[in-house]
Amino acid sequence: MDPALSILDRALKGDAGALSFLERTAAIYVYDSTSCGPNGSNQPKICGAWDFLNQALSEVERHESRTSQTYNRSILLDAHAQLLATMSRKAARRCPASDQRLVEVCLSNAAHFHEHGSNDFAHHLIQNNQQIRDRVMGRIATITFDFTNHPSNANSFSSAFSNSIAMDSLCAVVAANAISTGPREFTNLVMGWIIPSMDKMPPFAVASVIYHLAAESMSKSAPGGTKDAVHSLFDELISKVLAPMLLESVRNSDNGESQPGGSDRANTHRIAAMTIKALERWCWATSSSITNLRNINIVEVISDAMYSDSGIVMDALSELLDSLLRKDTESESAMEGLSIANNVVGLSTFLGPDMRRLQTDVVSEMAGRESIIMELVSAIGLQRFRFASRLSSGDSDVCRCLASIALSIASASESIMRSGKMNGNEKGMVTLLLTATSHSSLNVYSLALESFKYLINPTNDLSTRLLPLLQSKVITPPSLVGLSSHHNVDIDFHEFERFREYQLAEILALCYVHCRSYYIDSCCMAIEEFCSAAPNPHTSYQMEAALFCLCTVSVDTCKRALLADASPASIKAAAKACSMQQPGIRNIDEKTVADDAKNHDEKLAKCILAISKCQAIASFNNPLFLSQLCRLLGRVSDNFVIPIL
Repeated sequence: MDPALSILDRALKGDAGALSFLERTAAIYVYDSTSCGPNGSNQPKICGAWDFLNQALSEVERHESRTSQTYNRSILLDAHAQLLATMSRKAARRCPASDQRLVEVCLSNAAHFHEHGSNDFAHHLIQNNQQIRDRVMGRIATITFDFTNHPSNANSFSSAFSNSIAMDSLCAVVAANAISTGPREFTNLVMGWIIPSMDKMPPFAVASVIYHLAAESMSKSAPGGTKDAVHSLFDELISKVLAPMLLESVRNSDNGESQPGGSDRANTHRIAAMTIKALERWCWATSSSITNLRNINIVEVISDAMYSDSGIVMDALSELLDSLLRKDTESESAMEGLSIANNVVGLSTFLGPDMRRLQTDVVSEMAGRESIIMELVSAIGLQRFRFASRLSSGDSDVCRCLASIALSIASASESIMRSGKMNGNEKGMVTLLLTATSHSSLNVYSLALESFKYLINPTNDLSTRLLPLLQSKVITPPSLVGLSSHHNVDIDFHEFERFREYQLAEILALCYVHCRSYYIDSCCMAIEEFCSAAPNPHTSYQMEAALFCLCTVSVDTCKRALLADASPASIKAAAKACSMQQPGIRNIDEKTVADDAKNHDEKLAKCILAISKCQAIASFNNPLFLSQLCRLLGRVSDNFVIPIL
């Protein structure tokens, strides 16, 4: 094996010396005074990252040229190419000025140069290092944008550079070099190469370079002016590159149509996913929201992408929606702040022309945003049938992605839901989320439960529809406690406990606020039933779950029960507090609060009485149940005293 490839091979095997060599080579330069010129004369030179990369690329190409002819697969260089690309990216992130300073430091530390060198020779070495950098980056760009440089043969041999991970890493090198060189080089890459030649270059390479350009532009080491260049290129890049690529790649990602270069279906999935990720990064880098994408029918594209069977496409789509809708939520919060200030102090009378124009633009943008979000709510609602079929077939990846998309849309539609502008269009999305709540995987139903934090409000009945599902999720899965079960969960006991104590408890408390009587009645009925029924191995865990539901809201339930004997003034204050807690319901009357307090008082008494008379408790050798029971009794005794018979 050639020298550079041998070092890479040893580094991949974990050799400390080889790893240290690569780290130092990428970070410093060495003055070699023993190097000889073409005529045998002494000709010192600078050795560093670019020399090593140039030699390594040549060795990989020679090895693959031999391998493609002999089809000797004893040594595959996929991992070597990926490590080489990672090292190249680290070197490419240094701007030319930094490279020059490193060479100057190297020369200042070289005793031989102080004796025999000169300023002209130093300038020659610096220029030579820059030429090697340009040569290496030119070779990497050629490998990236021209697949004809990837040797292959009829025996299914393909170049290590054709590997999707190595290709993405090489695209990152091209982007890192363009950003570190400065805004002019960055702009030239986009306007002079990518936009005019996008139809002639591999789609994946184009999308990947565009993605990494945005990612690198947000780094702290990006030169000054990079952010302005990103903003100036955004509209043209979206309209001429990403928009047409996105429309074509999403529609072709699931029908197996050939792409330039003979890509198969898996490649079209990668192209679609990378294009969506590129759009997400550019929107994030420019702080653009979903309403800023005027050059593309984003709702149509998202609706088409939701039908993809590819996990990577769905994941990318979920990230895109999360990014776009989060920016919209920030704009909405700013608008609400302006509205509140205007209502309180008449802010509009003090605003200058520019601020009034800004306020008008924000109002117009918010109106367009509402229209887009309502379309997205309808689009995700149509996925409820597909979700159900995927659930029955056990496809957790697509179910997780759809639940994540629904979460992003639900969080963005919270204010529209509360205003009543949906007019029932959210029913499909709610059905999907309720179905997702019944999924066996925590990675799916935790996303669905998080969505209901934004959807539950006093004007709908989601709290009563959701509560039975929540109560079933509280029960510890049998497989985690050694009981027989038809389903094995994808988490351990400690993960389940964290989920229950934090996320599930929060949703239970929210449901209690919106359906107090129903909540306390269901808990009391469950406890009485378990206490009177014949015990079985699952009874103690089911009863522990019922106690957990009651314990989660025990402080509020005890306070409400104490109002049964409270003065009229206290009941009036409680009614006012309930009205403020539920802004969708005006003027909760005092009689409702008094009746609810009496119901709480009776139900808590029945629960404690049923527990005290349950003879099966002594046979429950279940520490989870006993600890939950002690927890409940401790909380109840602090606020509500009931004699236990």
